[in-house]
Amino acid sequence: MYNYNGSSLYGNYRTRTFAEIFPDIDAFTDDWELTPFPTIIESIPFDVIFALLYSRYGNSNIASSDENRFKYELYSLIFQYGPSWYKEFSIQKELRELSIEDFRLGSQNIVNLASNPSTAPSTVDTEELPFVNNQNVTKTKRSIADGYALMLSLLKDDVTETFLQKFKKLFLTIVEPELPLWYVTYPEEE
Repeated sequence: MYNYNGSSLYGNYRTRTFAEIFPDIDAFTDDWELTPFPTIIESIPFDVIFALLYSRYGNSNIASSDENRFKYELYSLIFQYGPSWYKEFSIQKELRELSIEDFRLGSQNIVNLASNPSTAPSTVDTEELPFVNNQNVTKTKRSIADGYALMLSLLKDDVTETFLQKFKKLFLTIVEPELPLWYVTYPEEE
């Protein structure tokens, strides 16, 4: 593809790509350590975040002409959404490890009646008591189909995709390269 003056348009972007700014995890984490965010957030796996961002946006040119502003906006998005994403991801991981029998278990309702106050259970007791005068216990169990339906409804959304979409605005979305900015200086006459 060529422009009107015959020069190639391939590779003519005014900004660098994510991979050029952060060629490896060390560059990413070293730069993160220079911001005020690490003192507040400590539990996010930055190697995973870097791998996700690199795989999604590695060859994408940044939208901002100011790389420092880009970095701070990138890190502020990690600061804003990273902890929630990681918690949701951890919950999803735990849900994936449960068996269908765990999803088939339903709610349990216990109603105790103790006529003898000296042996009455505490009002905060939630366990089934063997020594009450009257106890009503309602236990439910879902069918296999209902258990699978509950499992699928809880595992339906991918939380990582939602997290990665937050960074989309930081990168160029136009597929055609920009024309280069050429600056001409005339040599001074002797």
